[in-house]
Amino acid sequence: MQKLTVIECKKDSPFVEPLEALFQQSWADFTFLNSGAFSSDLPPVFAALIGEKLAGGLSFTRHQAPNSERDAIWVNALSVLPEYRGRGIASHLLKYAVESITAHHLPFLYAYTNVPELYLSLGWFKMDIECEPEHCVMCLPLS
Repeated sequence: MQKLTVIECKKDSPFVEPLEALFQQSWADFTFLNSGAFSSDLPPVFAALIGEKLAGGLSFTRHQAPNSERDAIWVNALSVLPEYRGRGIASHLLKYAVESITAHHLPFLYAYTNVPELYLSLGWFKMDIECEPEHCVMCLPLS
């Protein structure tokens, strides 16, 4: 396998449109415009590349924290192209993203997911919050 590289995507990156299309495969209504992913108060959007090819990506959003009135940073979208799944790319993206957001001095990072095993394997914990079937809220303490 060629080397995996994670890069920050700016609004004008050639990977923005393919990433948006990838996220729309799982979340049909996803758009970077509507998600505010390129807002200055959010960590960057990340793309995972195998060589020069897009393999996956991750973006953040701001949403109310569980059991709180305050807003928090959430993993908004994390996806890997089918042909690259099972190679640890999603784990790598999550680890990279967590390392990159330490400068934001956040107490927690959240995710709403249907794959809690991925997050649990990386030290996140499942919150006891009512969710849709097969989904849960995951939390990672950052401080």
